[in-house]
Amino acid sequence: MVFHSFQLKLRTIANKHDIRRIELGNDPPVKVKYMKIRLKEGTRHVKCKPRHYPSAVLSLLCGWVYETHNSRRPCAVISVRKPGGNSDEFRQTTDDRVVNDLIDVMIATIPHMATLIKHTLAKKYVGLLDLLKSFWQPPLETSSAKN
Repeated sequence: MVFHSFQLKLRTIANKHDIRRIELGNDPPVKVKYMKIRLKEGTRHVKCKPRHYPSAVLSLLCGWVYETHNSRRPCAVISVRKPGGNSDEFRQTTDDRVVNDLIDVMIATIPHMATLIKHTLAKKYVGLLDLLKSFWQPPLETSSAKN
């Protein structure tokens, strides 16, 4: 009987605050400050060299990757084997080292763990979100997002 009343209380709280989602999907963007990328003085646009893929990789990409040959700033996709995976498992990545060398360094602070712990000690509930296999890209200012 005690468990049943606890279950009813928990259900009431969960429904009151609408904390659950049934489906995950194409959510609207997060409301964050737009990021502005500052290029170093005298920087010119860079085009990547064309890549020559092995036939196994080409057959993998066929039908899955759309190539835009007339883009002003194309970025070549590199297929690399997944670490610890099958020899047939690939992931898509890009080599941004040349582009990163042209951008002014953005300085950001790393949160101090003692301060974070101090702010979470009195909390009753803590949520954990695991994004190890995800990628977050903050939205760019219009001047930084030219085609």
